[in-house]
Amino acid sequence: MYNYARENYEKQIVQVMNDLFSAGMDTSRTALIWCLVMMMREPDVAQRVRKDLHKVVGASQMITLKHRSQLPEWKITNYTIPPGSHIIPLINKMNVDPELYPDPYKFEPERFIKKGQLQVLDTFAQFGIGQRLCLGTQLARMELFLFLANLMNQYEFYMPQGQQVPGLEGICGSIHSPVPFDLCFKRLEVLS
Repeated sequence: MYNYARENYEKQIVQVMNDLFSAGMDTSRTALIWCLVMMMREPDVAQRVRKDLHKVVGASQMITLKHRSQLPEWKITNYTIPPGSHIIPLINKMNVDPELYPDPYKFEPERFIKKGQLQVLDTFAQFGIGQRLCLGTQLARMELFLFLANLMNQYEFYMPQGQQVPGLEGICGSIHSPVPFDLCFKRLEVLS
């Protein structure tokens, strides 16, 4: 006997899983590429990140999630929104508000570090807010930590000769992506 409902149900589950996987891959990939662009634009920040990583794990060593607790952590407090409020966040504007973030287009990670701990303002909403908060926020944070920390700890990256570091204007689509660019990686030498 043919069971159409069962086959349709299984196809729907596969489609939902594909949607979740592809949505998470594209956004995490784009966030990682933006991090690389920012590190190239601000090499002094890249050096400070590497120095902090080297304090926790040796240069060029593999970083795991166990190391994360040894690095600054952060906590976001909750806002109380009155019942019946309608909120339409413009996340791309919130994250670059000069009243909240002086010189918002300058890459300054230390603006989020208070007393040696990472503290992010509630207004910084890289994964959305409210009902539109990304379902994969925790997974994305773990992925981004592992990828970026290991890239920073094991490689120096730079633009090919004659090419400029990409600007911040990017390409607007379903997400704001950097313009396509080439990038060279050089493995860091292990310091003894």
